[in-house]
Amino acid sequence: MSDTKTIKRKPIKSICGYPYRPARLVSGSMDITKSWYIVFYAWDIGKEKLERKRVLHEEFSAIPDLETRSSFAASIIDEINYFLKHDWHLLGSPTPKVMEANFSGYSIIDALKYALKYKLEVEGVSRESVDKYGQVVETVKDFLLYKNLSVTYALKNLNAAFIDRYFEYIKTIRENSNKTHNDKRGVLHALINVLIGRNRKLFNGINPFGEVKILQTQTRKHAAFTDNQLRGLIDQAKKRKWFQIALFIQFMYYTLSRGKELAALKIGNIDLARRRILFQVDSAKTNFEDYVGISDRLVEIIKASGIMDYPQHFYVFSNSPDGSHQPGQTMVGKNYFYKRVSELIEAEGLYHINPNHTPYSVKHTGAIGLYLACRNINVVQRQCRHRILETTIKYLRDLGVFSDFDELNKLKGAI
Repeated sequence: MSDTKTIKRKPIKSICGYPYRPARLVSGSMDITKSWYIVFYAWDIGKEKLERKRVLHEEFSAIPDLETRSSFAASIIDEINYFLKHDWHLLGSPTPKVMEANFSGYSIIDALKYALKYKLEVEGVSRESVDKYGQVVETVKDFLLYKNLSVTYALKNLNAAFIDRYFEYIKTIRENSNKTHNDKRGVLHALINVLIGRNRKLFNGINPFGEVKILQTQTRKHAAFTDNQLRGLIDQAKKRKWFQIALFIQFMYYTLSRGKELAALKIGNIDLARRRILFQVDSAKTNFEDYVGISDRLVEIIKASGIMDYPQHFYVFSNSPDGSHQPGQTMVGKNYFYKRVSELIEAEGLYHINPNHTPYSVKHTGAIGLYLACRNINVVQRQCRHRILETTIKYLRDLGVFSDFDELNKLKGAI
């Protein structure tokens, strides 16, 4: 709060760079007999300068007591400052060049990397998602090299012909599926949208990837293992003396976690006393730290494995030099588990039973087992770390969990 004395303050900038001066109260030293109002400075994109705004004079006059008026002022100031920080500005025309990003000298690759950085730092997209977007940018670089073009190929040359040849390369040379084609199209469309948002004149404001057709795909249903099939995978791993792979399968089954999350799991993340495991933000799909519970059976497995005897900072599954993959200080490669479990699935002949079996099917099997054991979908939701229940319902429905109609026999009917 402040009185009528004018305080010259240096403007600060919003998330996207609009200058502003925060809202403040002019109150005549908190005297309700005097004029009260809120003043702030917002950027006018037409005039290209800060404009002073004076608001709520009449509204304050209608509030007779000091406490109510002060509380109202504080809430309004907070609200105005929130919007100023999040890019609220005064409208005008034409849009000033000073507020537009200038991509005139950018290469395609540099522009896409700019958009990646913007997504991470301004839009708050998870590091994992940005990394996946970055892989698509690398395919654009690969395409340029394949066509004997420079990686500094100018952004202004990104036209319909370039895009057609790129997706032709994706399908015929890289032999990507329709789903992968659609995924790459979606990523590049999103990144170009960032650039257009920063400069409306770019591509005349029309995203060139918007004309790329979305190819038809066949939805692949998830396939879970039976209990006997899962036990067969564990036995097959132990026959090969892949004891850490067997342990990995058990961890995925009971924690309902992904391979990447388990690869990043450290001994110190396992809290046996409180029966919980922490998956940290860097590896978690949900982009925040979260815990899963540890069942009695998983406690037995963890104690029998001896992993808790290792230092807290060791990875549970390590790429150790001796090849044992006991806990250690280096992570396994991102495809290590997938390749080994795929070998087990092939050895057990499970791909021939159902081609939709994958290493990820271990997690699906665990989710089904947990639901059938407790018949409590909220427990499954918490262990899967789904933010909304509808996600868990869809997840289990896709796995065929809700195909048992025996409960319908309880309905005798009124007619």
